[in-house]
Amino acid sequence: PSNSSAASDVYKRQRYKRVMLHIYTAKKDEVVDTYLEKFHHGITALDGYGGYSHHPVSYLTAVVSSYEVGDVLEALKETDPKIIVSVTKVENFIGRFYNKPLD
Repeated sequence: PSNSSAASDVYKRQRYKRVMLHIYTAKKDEVVDTYLEKFHHGITALDGYGGYSHHPVSYLTAVVSSYEVGDVLEALKETDPKIIVSVTKVENFIGRFYNKPLD
């Protein structure tokens, strides 16, 4: 197959792979607002405190398509330069999930 065809195949496979973002931030409201403005997925927020720092921290979690990860991380890092994000592979997913229509 041609290079553009191969690239298209990779994109199509990646758009159906999901990853979970584990996000730790002191700027919950700003991060949630940025995420919801730019991406069409839900996000869950829990409040807590850092075990080491003993400062307030929020744990946010969201499932996104693997091809969106770079854009999401960039947007979140711009919103909170001190944000911590862990990305894990999702093996199975049950529930509604928005996939932007292919152009």
